Amino acid sequence: MTFWRKHVVRLSAPLIVSTGLLAVTAFGPLLPDRAFAKAEDTRAPKNSETPVPAPGPRPGQGAQAHANTLDSLFARLKTARDPNTAAAIESLIWSLWLQSGRADVDALMQQVVAAIARADYHAALSLLDRLVRMAPNYAEGWNKRATVRYLVGDYARSLADIKRVLELEPRHFGAISGTALIRMAQGDKKAALAAYRRALKIHPFLPGARQAVPELEHEVEGDPI
Repeated sequence: MTFWRKHVVRLSAPLIVSTGLLAVTAFGPLLPDRAFAKAEDTRAPKNSETPVPAPGPRPGQGAQAHANTLDSLFARLKTARDPNTAAAIESLIWSLWLQSGRADVDALMQQVVAAIARADYHAALSLLDRLVRMAPNYAEGWNKRATVRYLVGDYARSLADIKRVLELEPRHFGAISGTALIRMAQGDKKAALAAYRRALKIHPFLPGARQAVPELEHEVEGDPI
């Protein structure tokens, strides 16, 4: 069995993996309220080459400060030298992406998380339809709806939501990885490889992508002469 097939089997049943407070989907983590403090832990991981920066102000405290903090985190992510440091920075990025800056939107997102966790995708989609209407510029709302649409096999609409995510946040490695998963499910390995390569330019230690790319390169491009 190839890496990709093993990866799809693991993700497809049920496509949500619980790791303590963190639930992970194909498109990224789902963090309950109680996990935000853990996600924002700014201590440097053991064996990392540099301390991880604090996440900075929440979006409601200043959009420019929020953007500047993300820029700093992405610069450090791109140059991270080990997986532990990259994972810590990734966690901080997700903690900022999940913060909408609005209490009502954040509360609705927690309902979405709960619905997905119990595999009630119909309820999750209904909530997410409301969420993206309430906050059309909140990229993570679109990403979560793309995730659920992927979970129910609605690939075309999932890709449409991913397009919106990437219009709002072109560096969203979770959404880009989601594109790769959908393209693989559609049998388009060349497009999947391109998506994974794009994601790795942003997050060089992105789990899954690093393992998938060598096999896809072999299948799509063959062995080098």
